[in-house]
Amino acid sequence: MSIQDEPLDLSTTAKESNSTLTEEQIQMALLEMYTQYMNEQFVAILEGLKKDDEEKNVEESLIVVDDQDQDENQMKTSKKKKEKKHVEVSKKKDRFYERRSEANARERNRVQQLSKMFDNLRECLPIQEELKISKLSTLKVATAYIDFLANLLNNQNDNESKNRLTRELESAKTLRK
Repeated sequence: MSIQDEPLDLSTTAKESNSTLTEEQIQMALLEMYTQYMNEQFVAILEGLKKDDEEKNVEESLIVVDDQDQDENQMKTSKKKKEKKHVEVSKKKDRFYERRSEANARERNRVQQLSKMFDNLRECLPIQEELKISKLSTLKVATAYIDFLANLLNNQNDNESKNRLTRELESAKTLRK
């Protein structure tokens, strides 16, 4: 369930019914929603990577099995005339190039989708928009940022998570100079 689907519960206890929400309570609620959104984006990217790897492995195994079956069938058949062999070879090449072009198109699509997911994740991070950081740096900054936000939600003034976030941001900037 995404953040937009969940209603924000800003109800108060019986003692607080006469007073309004404090600014700190509103900030904490917004921070919690934002952290949940960041986690969903991060998980979506990781699931996309895993799914794409599985599809690629299945596709490669199918190509190998098809080639082995074709080789076995060709060995069993008797010798054919040169013209028929030439026609078979050209058909086999055509099938190979057709399968290769389809696989290339799927790979291009996968890479484009992955790039879009990383762009969405970069928009959620506290970095300058004009700064284009690598995918690895994006993941490192995202994990540090999620850790930092989680510590804020738990009311832990942990300087370690803040320092880690600062280090990852500086590292990402340094790699792109």
